[in-house]
Amino acid sequence: PPPRLRTERLVLRRWRREGAAQLQHRLDANAEHLRPWIPARVAAPEAVPALQARLARWAADFDAGREWLYGVFPPGEREVLGGVGLYPRGPTGRVPYADADHVEVGYWLRADATGAASAREAVRAALAPLTPR
Repeated sequence: PPPRLRTERLVLRRWRREGAAQLQHRLDANAEHLRPWIPARVAAPEAVPALQARLARWAADFDAGREWLYGVFPPGEREVLGGVGLYPRGPTGRVPYADADHVEVGYWLRADATGAASAREAVRAALAPLTPR
């Protein structure tokens, strides 16, 4: 998948370490909203240096094709709306993409961004490069 995708209303881009403060603010503000739905490795609020390390790992995994985690932003990318992740899977769990027989999708949106079909739009955009035509 490409590192950046655009839809009519959204920008999806590979997470960058420089976005840690922006992400921290959203995770802190939405911790209770997100806790039931997504794993702590994605949603746990942390200090900016720890988030920088997390985002650097996600970027390295993206570039290596292990999994693809995108931040979801409105045009202008000044605020985080959420995230979408694509995870190659096989019968035994996580596998390299070349060995995958399916891709698991995970997503989250901050509480005030739900209900506007943004999750559907973001997931479709993230899956489009993997979907046979």
